[in-house]
Amino acid sequence: MKSNFLNKYNLINHYFVMEEYDLEILAAKYPHSHWGKEYLKKNSIDLNKIDEKVFQKIESVFKKEYEADFLVDYLTPKNEVQAYLLAFNLLINPKLQNARERLASAFFSWLSNRTSRLLSNESMMIILEYFEKSLKITPLIQEKRIVIKIADFFNLCKNTHKIKLVELPILKGMIFLDKYQAASLAGELTYSYLFRILNEKTFLATAIDNEYFERFNKAFKKEDLKVATKLDHTKYPPCIKLFIEELSNGLAITHFARFTLAAFMRQIGVKKEHVKEFFNKASNFNSQRTEYQISHIYGEIGSRIKYSAPSCDTLKVAKLCPIQYYCDRYARHPVAVYKRRMRQIDRQ
Repeated sequence: MKSNFLNKYNLINHYFVMEEYDLEILAAKYPHSHWGKEYLKKNSIDLNKIDEKVFQKIESVFKKEYEADFLVDYLTPKNEVQAYLLAFNLLINPKLQNARERLASAFFSWLSNRTSRLLSNESMMIILEYFEKSLKITPLIQEKRIVIKIADFFNLCKNTHKIKLVELPILKGMIFLDKYQAASLAGELTYSYLFRILNEKTFLATAIDNEYFERFNKAFKKEDLKVATKLDHTKYPPCIKLFIEELSNGLAITHFARFTLAAFMRQIGVKKEHVKEFFNKASNFNSQRTEYQISHIYGEIGSRIKYSAPSCDTLKVAKLCPIQYYCDRYARHPVAVYKRRMRQIDRQ
């Protein structure tokens, strides 16, 4: 199914361009986007008749089984849209209660990481349209870079601490991104955008009982986040290893790198007292300030929020990822990389 041409100016090459896209393909890749909504207007989808593999897919994502990779069902775009709609409907059900935020975080992280990865292979025009019509941000193009106003950035992510402006390429109130940085940031903003939509929908939702919700609820109601019982520093992802190495050599790493290291350690179960030891060799070490910052990240003071480490894509945008690609085929978060490596040990 071919949609109407995109009537946009390609300012990168300084001439008009008419870009044709396949609506079904884009809806399959980005079911949460305006393309997914456009697909729904033209195709009816019944959430009471779900293919078993669709349910199994979203179940594996909620369980953070990253072997549920980022592959797209191009042959059956309907399944991709259906999976997204079913997952969202399960999440907004008021009966879900306490597990909602945790499960939503797992699903939205997977979806935002997949979005970043897929967008990085799209044309600049597709990325621009995604920002404008899906994220409601109007970007500009200047010298082959996508430019976003900081005000637009804050407007979308003001209710989440997932994204930080630290070390993003900023000049005069604008964020300048190349194609790949733009794709990464679009994925991160997708996470924030989906959480905002979830909160709005949950407020208006009514409880619905069906076989899918009962299966879903049964699978997750007794699940809790598990604290690591054993640690192996050799399995840390490259970014964490680099931060620790630089600190041990007496270097002063950036504030965002310090935050990432402390938040990562919190998530894998390292005690706060041990985390402080990583920083005591740094040239700018201050015991009292370090204690305060770590306690804040662990949710013991201040807002009482237990902070999580940023995703791989956020670290790449901030130029804190020491490798060119990804260190794991499926995982796109330092904690997920570590947990996958630890699971491989358990299987041996």
